[in-house]
Amino acid sequence: MKKQALIVLGAFCLLTNLYATTFQIKDGKASFKLPYTLGTHEGESNKLTGQIDITNKTGELSLPIESLKTGNEEMDCHMYEALGINYKNSDFPDDHVCDDDKLPSSGPNSIKYPFIKYQISNLEVLSQSDQKIELKLQGTWDIHGQQKSSSHTLNILKEKNHWKSKTDFKISLKDFDIIVKKFLVIAVEDIATVQANIKWSQQ
Repeated sequence: MKKQALIVLGAFCLLTNLYATTFQIKDGKASFKLPYTLGTHEGESNKLTGQIDITNKTGELSLPIESLKTGNEEMDCHMYEALGINYKNSDFPDDHVCDDDKLPSSGPNSIKYPFIKYQISNLEVLSQSDQKIELKLQGTWDIHGQQKSSSHTLNILKEKNHWKSKTDFKISLKDFDIIVKKFLVIAVEDIATVQANIKWSQQ
């Protein structure tokens, strides 16, 4: 009986520890792939930050758009135009507004939406152990000044002395009123695949 009681107590403590937990991003990387007429645009960022508070069922992931890099500065600037500028007052998308592969630091052609964010409004613990916790996230994407609700499953796995996750997201450019200018007959497709590779610290 004492042994059984200890097992139950241990399981209870484990559950309490996992559910009353905040996961903070220690090292966050994001990469994207966006098909276009002649192939696939690819880029990445190592500036993904945020946290998930399991106790309060909230959290946020955030990425500065200017941290996204493709290896081509001209392409990077055109990406920042599409993601960051408020089209209502700017010369873009009628004309490119990059000057020497840079956007103005102020004025109507400067970046007005500097971050891509996912705000978690609720979450559910689908399964858990001392090596893995599976979460269903309910939240809102905030991209280019537009908001769209979306749910995602996140598996956080323990590896040695840290936790990690790898998650794919599908982002529709049309959902966020994002326009990418054509070059002659070359155009991008609508759906970008984003992958988040994260190492977490447990608070």
